[in-house]
Formats: sequence, structure tokens, C-alpha cells
Amino acid sequence: MKYVIEAGACDGLFKSTTQWTDIHYEDITAILIEPHPEMYDRLVQNRAKKNIFINKCLVDFDYPSKYIDLIQKNYVDQSSVLNISEYDVLPEKQIPGMKIKCEASTLQKILDDLNIYEIEKLYLDVEGFEVEVLKGIDYKKTNIKEMEIEPHFIRTQLTKEEEFSAINHIISDYYDFIKEVKPNEEIKYIFKRK
Repeated sequence: MKYVIEAGACDGLFKSTTQWTDIHYEDITAILIEPHPEMYDRLVQNRAKKNIFINKCLVDFDYPSKYIDLIQKNYVDQSSVLNISEYDVLPEKQIPGMKIKCEASTLQKILDDLNIYEIEKLYLDVEGFEVEVLKGIDYKKTNIKEMEIEPHFIRTQLTKEEEFSAINHIISDYYDFIKEVKPNEEIKYIFKRK
């Protein structure tokens, strides 16, 4: 069995980077991680049952609590009729909205619990918390062969160069930067294991 991870899986359809595994590959299981309860319920309904569904918020190894409070802000994406949710946990970014308590976990803890240490590809789109997620992986223990990371430098208030540098600093001992791609005008960085 082969595994891919989609962190920030939303409802499993909207801008999904792993939906192709349900259609074309019986031997690939997607580990689908989505913190928002409503989106998670849709994810479970929309995707093949062979997948692994995780309703947790990804954090780094130093995150001090078992839970994280998220603020939901609703908007309707131009390309979708779905109500998609965005999260901000930094107090200076919060606007009035519904508070959601979400169980926090490192990606490594999830993989340890599943006893999975070989991953074909990680698709990381967590709305500005990419650095924190990457700081929650033990790269000596877990072999993720390729990463596709969608940075959100506008939300993190970093420049594009600063966010790339922060990401690269965390993983450069284990990964080579391959290229930057822009499908649908969204920047994604591709890294491959050395």
C-alpha cells in the first residue's frame, strides 16, 4: 500500500490535490486531514472509504496545548458554490466569527499512531501555518518522498522570499527544492527527498 497526505483537505473536492487517487489508483490511500468539523463531515461523505480521515489541527512539536481555538470566517469562493472556511489563530488577525475548538496534533503523532513512515507525497495547504506543520515532522523517522507546499505569505505577513526561506530552512537538510509551479495562479513549491 502507498500513502499520500493532503493536509487542509477541506471537503475533499474543492481544489483537492488527492481526489485522483480515489479514481485511478486502488493501491494508494490518502490520509486526509481537515480541522473544521463541517468540512470534515463533507470530506468523509465525498471521498472513497479506503482513505484515512483525520479531524485535527496540525501544529509543531512545541505547541503547548491539546487543543487550539480557531475562528471561522465564511466566504463563498468565486469558483465554487460551497461555503469554505478559513482559520486564523493569531489574535491580531482575528475578526468576529464562530470559535471552534479543535484537537491539536503534530503530523508525526498522526503518522506514529497509524504506524506509517513511508509517504509518496505530502500536499500541504494549511492557510498560512505551513511552517508550523513542517516543524511537527521527524524527518529522520518519516520518509516523505515529495512535498507540494502552497505558501500563504500574504496571510503570514512575510514576503514571498521570507516564507520560502523559512520553509527551506526547516527541510533543507532532507529535501532539495525542485521548482515553483503556479497552477490556477496559486504558488506551490515542490521539494524532493535527497
